Amino acid sequence: MVLRADPASLSVVRERIRRWLAALRWPGEEIDDIVMATNEAVSSAVAHAVAGNLHTEIRVAGRSFAELDGCRRVIVGVAGDGRWEPEPSHPQLRQFGLMLLHTCMDSVETSREDGATTVLMTSVKVPPLP
Repeated sequence: MVLRADPASLSVVRERIRRWLAALRWPGEEIDDIVMATNEAVSSAVAHAVAGNLHTEIRVAGRSFAELDGCRRVIVGVAGDGRWEPEPSHPQLRQFGLMLLHTCMDSVETSREDGATTVLMTSVKVPPLP
């Protein structure tokens, strides 16, 4: 998905991710964690984009895969481009969002390059489909 860095994009992301996971027959108890983590990553990208920049986009992509043991996972990437605001005066406030991501997902990787931030989140393993 490619969306504007606008708070209105959050509901679109939540609905599409939930629908995608349901189509994969993902266990219901795990769907909420993935949706919550994705929402937080997109929310953070929207909040840190420079206000008024209509060209700032947020990109969200997901993929499911099977491990060697047959268990399944999804990986969700969230990337924002454009200019970003300066560091906040209280950087520790950003840590709450990262704590949420780490609580909801099995692994979280972030990278920052040329003013853009990318977050890759991998879910916990779920059983193979019957």
